[in-house]
Amino acid sequence: MRTLQSFPFALLLLLIGCGGGAFPGGSAKNTVTISPSQATLPSRGVHQFTATLSGRHDRGVSWSTTAGAVTSSGLYSAPTVTTVTTALITARTRTASVTATVTIQPPMPPGASPISLTISPSAVTLKPGASQQFTATVSGTTNHGVTWSATNGTVTPGGLFTARGVGVTTSVSVNATSSADPTKSASAGVTALSQLVQHSVDLSWGASNSANIIGYNVYRGQAVNGPYSKINSGGLTASTLYTDTSVTNGLT
Repeated sequence: MRTLQSFPFALLLLLIGCGGGAFPGGSAKNTVTISPSQATLPSRGVHQFTATLSGRHDRGVSWSTTAGAVTSSGLYSAPTVTTVTTALITARTRTASVTATVTIQPPMPPGASPISLTISPSAVTLKPGASQQFTATVSGTTNHGVTWSATNGTVTPGGLFTARGVGVTTSVSVNATSSADPTKSASAGVTALSQLVQHSVDLSWGASNSANIIGYNVYRGQAVNGPYSKINSGGLTASTLYTDTSVTNGLT
């Protein structure tokens, strides 16, 4: 009799000991993720996808695709295409699913490349020393790296261009070249404004002691012995100070 009476108590302990787990339909969140979530493949290309499970799943992952074929381990094979095609890859369990997108590129003619570049902004006007940030957008490849160069001025590896001081207004080309395909590049136009510098010479002299002086004329020449040309206009200069603003840089 004692053995029969203790059996319900032992069963109760067994039920308590099994507690604490996540039962089907409980609060545990069941999710599945896929890596990579996006990919670009050539026609008939192959790529491995990976599914990661979290939460409680009572069976493994099943794979499916809208174009091409995918194995039970997530190895995807793109179909033969003649135009750009989008395929969806789905990893599914009984309680969750996730989809990745694959862009399939058609075969290219010999020597051709699907890569293209654009630069923004496409044209700017800058003063000497001014800077402009350029951005290159690369399509047709997962490698979006570019190399920057400029025909004048300086440009950083990140596309920040700084105009150099120039004597006359100059057209400058800022170029971005694809790291994946160096034959592909794009250019932006920069109008670099001239660096206008006003040169001048300040003159002063002692006043003349001659009687009835009402003003002076100012002459300029490139040699001590001349010839000279009068440069003051509009009449005599009454002061003993004069600023010559018509001089040319580099001339005596």
